Amino acid sequence: LVYGESSIGATGGIVGYSSKNIENCHNVNTTVIANRSSGGIVGFAKGNIEKCTNKGSVIGIGSNTGGIAAMTNTTLIRECVNYGVVRGQDGQQAEL
Repeated sequence: LVYGESSIGATGGIVGYSSKNIENCHNVNTTVIANRSSGGIVGFAKGNIEKCTNKGSVIGIGSNTGGIAAMTNTTLIRECVNYGVVRGQDGQQAEL
């Protein structure tokens, strides 16, 4: 379980914030719960994300929730798969 409660931070199953490329990372069974920018692999990414898999649950209590990344900035996401359950602020499961 990864729990993030920072009002300005980002939380991910592998890393919270990254300005570098992320490759070949796999979140197998970690649940991510955060009040802002919750991602199965990364909360906020500025680098590319490639060949990553998320099989953990992601629960976003606040804004920005994603199976691979919650927020990105000029990021290419390639050959990544999300198998985990993703739930947003109102508790609704995302249609994947």
